[in-house]
Amino acid sequence: MRISAAKRVRDWNLYALAATIEVERHRRGNPPIPDWAETDYRHAWHELVRLALADLASSCDALTLRAALSVVALGREDLKLGALLNYVDTDEISGYVENQLAWSELYG
Repeated sequence: MRISAAKRVRDWNLYALAATIEVERHRRGNPPIPDWAETDYRHAWHELVRLALADLASSCDALTLRAALSVVALGREDLKLGALLNYVDTDEISGYVENQLAWSELYG
């Protein structure tokens, strides 16, 4: 985390990796965080959310946007939203918006 925080520019890789690990650790059958690592893990996630919010405040590409939003949702314990943002692809989002929300073609 310290290495990523020191970087001036971060991309989607940091956020997508962390989100994937967090989502996967909640799957049935995966073990909980060991007691000895709990405090450091929570601290790292707090710092990661802070970095994601800072990166979201600046201009970022579409992949970084989605991955950072996933981290923010997961870090705020909205696990299902975070998982959805991490795993859904652009075509699935487009299909949902067009079919379920009757999206106008005026908006792309």
